[in-house]
Amino acid sequence: MVLFEDTNLCAIHAKHFTIMSKDIQLACHIRGESIGCNPCIAF
Repeated sequence: MVLFEDTNLCAIHAKHFTIMSKDIQLACHIRGESIGCNPCIAF
């Protein structure tokens, strides 16, 4: 759930309302998770 919240903040910061894969990648990068960050298993 935290990853989704971080992803949503990245999307808002980029001034778009739709979450895109680049938002998830940026959130993973900021959180220090691996490049292959899988949002389906990040509860």
